[in-house]
Amino acid sequence: MTNTIIIIAVTANAIISQVIATSVKNRQISSSRVFWLSFLLSPLVGMFVAIMSPEVKPNEVNEQTDGQLNLPKYGEDKFVAFIDKNMMTIYISFLIIFFLSGLWK
Repeated sequence: MTNTIIIIAVTANAIISQVIATSVKNRQISSSRVFWLSFLLSPLVGMFVAIMSPEVKPNEVNEQTDGQLNLPKYGEDKFVAFIDKNMMTIYISFLIIFFLSGLWK
């Protein structure tokens, strides 16, 4: 019985991690890196890494001056847009975790 629960939990974690990894198409970070971060650490960690990764524009040249980092400026609108776009996936992920953890009993 416990082996079945572990297999279901690992499979659910892999599916959730894959959904998060496919959401980083226009980001600097690769989808495989997001998948492994989500799978090994937590889907929430992977989601926040995906959100915080800067977007790649088609004609963008990455220049760096001496001693200064060109860090992207994050606003609330990117976070809210990401959450709005993926709200159903996040909700289903929490439901799966909730039911698999046994908190519903």
